[in-house]
Amino acid sequence: TPTRSNATAIAALTLAYGIKYRARIYAPLADSDVWRAALAGSVAAGVVGSLSNDSGPLLLVISTFAVVAATVYVRGDPRLAHVDRVE
Repeated sequence: TPTRSNATAIAALTLAYGIKYRARIYAPLADSDVWRAALAGSVAAGVVGSLSNDSGPLLLVISTFAVVAATVYVRGDPRLAHVDRVE
């Protein structure tokens, strides 16, 4: 359907924008390898899942929404990105 196609295109453009400008968008996470790995893994899982699943476009939209929600959460209060290191 046209709506799903538009949503998939918007999701793909959102991911591309996030990857291109990741240094600026994820500046609050510069010191947190855990958050960066979690977000990168989420993007990778969404892309691979959308390519290998029969409902791929919908999976890409849902995974993009989850990554955007996590990004907004951390950018809303950068202190939330702080992870106590156990040594």
